[in-house]
Formats: sequence, C-alpha cells, structure tokens
Amino acid sequence: QYCASLPIEQGTPLIGVMQVAFLRAEDGSDEAAKDKETAALELAWRMLLEGAGVSAGESVLRILKPWPDAYLNSQPVRSSLPLLWSEHHLDELQDKTLAHAALQQKQRAESFLLAKMQLDAENEKSVKMLPLFLNMFATALSRALEIGPGQWVLAPILDTIPPAGLDGVDGVLLDGNCSLSLEDLGPDGSLLMLCTTKNVAMGEPLCQ
Repeated sequence: QYCASLPIEQGTPLIGVMQVAFLRAEDGSDEAAKDKETAALELAWRMLLEGAGVSAGESVLRILKPWPDAYLNSQPVRSSLPLLWSEHHLDELQDKTLAHAALQQKQRAESFLLAKMQLDAENEKSVKMLPLFLNMFATALSRALEIGPGQWVLAPILDTIPPAGLDGVDGVLLDGNCSLSLEDLGPDGSLLMLCTTKNVAMGEPLCQ
C-alpha cells in the first residue's frame, strides 16, 4: 500500500510509466479488444513465461526486457479472490452463483494452461505449474489496467494502486484520490501517468 508522505495538492502528477515497461499478452503487439478475464489469462501466461522459463511447445519466448521476479510473482491486490480458494471452501459459500463462477474460472485457467503447454491434466509438469499459474491469473485479474477499449496491460507500481472500495487489509472504506491517464508522446511512445484527483492528506493511502 502506498501512502502520501506529505500533503499533495489536487492535479499533482505522481508516477509515470513508459509503455516499454508494460507487460502485454504474447509478443507485446497491440491486440484486438477483449474482455478482462481473457486478457488476464494471456497476461498470466506471459508472466509464467517470463518468470519461470516455461516452454511454449517447441518454442520459448525470448526475454528482451525482463521484469524482476519479485514483480512477476507478486500477489494479487485482493488475495482473498474466490478463484484461489479450494473446492472445499467454495462449497461452503452460501452464494452458489459466486462459487460456480469461481469454479468456472479455475477450470478455464486449467484448460488454457494445458493447451498452451500442450500437456494433459495428469502430466507432472502441469500439476506443478497449475497453482503458480492460478496465482498469476488472479494477480492479472485483480491488477490489469485498461489503457484503451479492451486493451489490458500490467504496469509496474501503477497496477498495485488499489481501486476505491473496501481495503482488504484494514477493512476500511477508501475513497478514490487519484486516476490514470495515457499520454501520447509521439515517436517516444506513450506514458501512463498517475495524478491526484483531489487534495491528499499526509498518511492517506493512494487509490484509484
């Protein structure tokens, strides 16, 4: 969690990340618009390739601009996502619709991983990789940023600024005090900038 160390005025730029640091699906090229869950699966696969050196069939993604392992293996913003619960705990949920949705997400993630690795569910490697992939999927699902219609990326630091709402750590309600905007820098690409949307008091957590 990031907090203001000093009072900050409304409209103050805080953090900027160039597009070269974005983690995108597959080879980093612009993708067709897609829903967040589909994008999160592809982002999780990219995180797995970058962080664990997993073979994609006969080819292995060449790492041109590696991200630190600590970033690739970091936890989702909301680690209590039902996606990460065991089937036993999902069965205990009173909201069966939520339990069914979480189970479907897990099954979709498993099918996606097996297809990418060209393995079956009983293979020792797939059994070992599935929990790691599920965690990365949950991370991408909770942290992916939409920088354009259907265009989802992970951006260091910026994607760890939580959304407004109930804080999963302290259980307090947080109001949004900053927002992201994508600035076109011409030949130099683009810059994703976090700016305050109101005055922020010293010690106040940053959230979008």
